[in-house]
Amino acid sequence: MTSRLDQYRNRFNREPVDYRPGSATGVAIVLVILGSIGVVLGMRILDGSEAEGSGLFALVVAAIVVPAAEAIGGIGVWQGRRWGRWLALVGCGANLIACFLFLTNGRPLMGLFGLALYIGLCLQLCLDSVVRWCQR
Repeated sequence: MTSRLDQYRNRFNREPVDYRPGSATGVAIVLVILGSIGVVLGMRILDGSEAEGSGLFALVVAAIVVPAAEAIGGIGVWQGRRWGRWLALVGCGANLIACFLFLTNGRPLMGLFGLALYIGLCLQLCLDSVVRWCQR
């Protein structure tokens, strides 16, 4: 029983792995694809927008900065960087909030799909193999 307690006691002292786990590869590819599509769609939204002042700033953050952070986080996860995993978690968290807003604003199917997708990505980013990979 002591070995099991030691395993949990040392949960923050994980040894990094020398190979990229399949879960890290998959989540990195999905993040880069979704983030890139989000940036392109965000630019299209801004092109047709007539917002000014603080409304424009909020639109830029929501439409371009969050997906860009997601894509850059995916690149960081691919390389095994700690900052990449955290940036990807922040981007997925912001998208979870957006999906919750879709649920409450009359687009339940879109919100449910997004919630399932981003909860899955967050869970993948918290897997022990991904955490150990992103120790560089």
